[in-house]
Amino acid sequence: MQFPRDWLAKGVLQGAVEGPCVVHIEEQVTPEVLALDAWVEPVASRVHELDARGLLGRMVREVSVLEAFHPGVSLDDVDWCHLRVTLLHDKQRRGAAKLPQAERPLATPRPVLWLVTTARPDTAIASWHMKPLRAWPRGCYASVVERGPRLVVTPELPPTRDTLMLRLMGADEVLRRALEDLNALPDDAWERAVVEPLIALIRRDLARMGITLELPEKDPVHDFKVIQQAWELRKTELRAEGRLEGKLEGKLEGKLEGSLETLARFFERRLHRALSERERDALAARFDLVGPDRLGDVVLDLAPDALAAWLADPAAR
Repeated sequence: MQFPRDWLAKGVLQGAVEGPCVVHIEEQVTPEVLALDAWVEPVASRVHELDARGLLGRMVREVSVLEAFHPGVSLDDVDWCHLRVTLLHDKQRRGAAKLPQAERPLATPRPVLWLVTTARPDTAIASWHMKPLRAWPRGCYASVVERGPRLVVTPELPPTRDTLMLRLMGADEVLRRALEDLNALPDDAWERAVVEPLIALIRRDLARMGITLELPEKDPVHDFKVIQQAWELRKTELRAEGRLEGKLEGKLEGKLEGSLETLARFFERRLHRALSERERDALAARFDLVGPDRLGDVVLDLAPDALAAWLADPAAR
């Protein structure tokens, strides 16, 4: 999947189940930069909390790998996903074998592979002999083959609150309806707390997809933290692609710090005051999201009042 859909899917997963689970985004499983979208480990003492997380919580009650696809998943895609899961399982087993005997787990379960797709993959369903999962919502399938994949087809899911977080990984009308359902939830709904800051960041991208959504005002401190998480996610993706590691990462971080400090001085001169800690956090987080050229344009083009408002708006680009 591509940004912003890819970023939204990963953000929804992490925000929905982090805590009851440990969520690893873009987990590298080989030195050749073979990475997983997301690997999820439930925390035994908190797994009961997943009961309140709908269908997505149910999917990750056991160690799982989630791979999201748009529009559909091919047979080659399934093969590659299976290979990554096998390599991850082997990596886990080798890691467990190196632990002292008293600390070794009794077993290292192979992660369940879940494929989330925005279109029905008939060829993959037929080839892997997938059948609807009993006692699961419509749109959920599992292969009859041992260790075979499981599948969620987002357009087939019933439009209920239970499936909302998965439908937010959908496309076109499915995503549009999911956003409308999100907007209809009570103000204190946990889904809103997870998703709305993410939506605020990609609001302009959604508009280009023909989707608009009015969002209530939120605490900007919380939204700035989400922007910072976007930068951390981007660094994770760069590492997985082999473009950010070792000395290169240190060099890039040093360049970023120097460039950011220079930009911060420009912002402070334009505003005729020092930046607050929150404004510095916002500036640092947006360095990757919009790039230094855009930040330079903003500080030169905007009047002081407009510049302060731009810093204070989590959705500004």
